[in-house]
Amino acid sequence: MSVANPIAEIAEALRARTAQVVVSEGTHTTPASVGGPENIPATQYMGYIERFITPKQKESYYIVTFDIDQRDADCITVSSTQHGKLDSDELIRLSIMKHYREIDDWDGGWYNLGPMEEYISDNYLNGFFYDSCNRFGFDDISIEGYDADKDEFYTIDIPTPSQLGIQNITDAYHQYFDCGEANEDED
Repeated sequence: MSVANPIAEIAEALRARTAQVVVSEGTHTTPASVGGPENIPATQYMGYIERFITPKQKESYYIVTFDIDQRDADCITVSSTQHGKLDSDELIRLSIMKHYREIDDWDGGWYNLGPMEEYISDNYLNGFFYDSCNRFGFDDISIEGYDADKDEFYTIDIPTPSQLGIQNITDAYHQYFDCGEANEDED
């Protein structure tokens, strides 16, 4: 038995191991069994990137999309991502927003729906970006989301106020959009 034989066996073992090792300092070696040539590294920066990745637990979120008829624009679409789960109060607010033309305070223009305008700007549109006028309004509102507890995506069609048990949309508007505070400011 010569000394060259054990060295050759060790070299062969290392060669076989290298064909199976996937990531080592940013290199990916494609195993021969997958169809790649033996011991030829395919450069992939997995090792470097994985060092900086911090795994996070899946979180629930929902995206509200507004199709808006805006002054000096035919129609624009704006979407807003909200973290967490949609609650029933928020669904009621979105239903009232979608059916705002049925509110007694709306007399053909958005000037009389100040509390709703403030709520939209503060909670969805991240600031004031339009000039409220007679033409401003929602053509449609839709909701898509992800429920982390169930690990599933979903869509919600905005129900009508009557489907939510609302008998008077004007009263619901005043309750859910804090119109009492707005009316006190006007006095």
